[in-house]
Amino acid sequence: LEKHGSAVVTGRLFLETRTGVFPGANRTISVAPATAYSAEAAEVALAGKAVAPADPRAREYTHYTQTDEQGYFKATGLPAGIFYIAGSVKPPGEAKPRIIINQIKLRDGQTLKVTLSR
Repeated sequence: LEKHGSAVVTGRLFLETRTGVFPGANRTISVAPATAYSAEAAEVALAGKAVAPADPRAREYTHYTQTDEQGYFKATGLPAGIFYIAGSVKPPGEAKPRIIINQIKLRDGQTLKVTLSR
């Protein structure tokens, strides 16, 4: 797997509930290559279970960025490939954040706009 490239992902992280729309303000967004290892971690996270810290070797290929106050983000320097892009939003009054994960496909030099929402 390549560690760096020329692709860019931009988008917004938010959660829609019956009580409103909640942006994922000041949250970490991760962009990890889609592998059997990351697919298993995604399934565990989406099931609401705790995910063990990633193997340091896998973290070398994961890219991170932060959202702004409105949940907007931009991740640069990504290689071509298939990835899981993930973030979490903690709605007011709830104890745990809700994890949101999408799978994306990037080409060299591409800028992809993503909506991370539930």
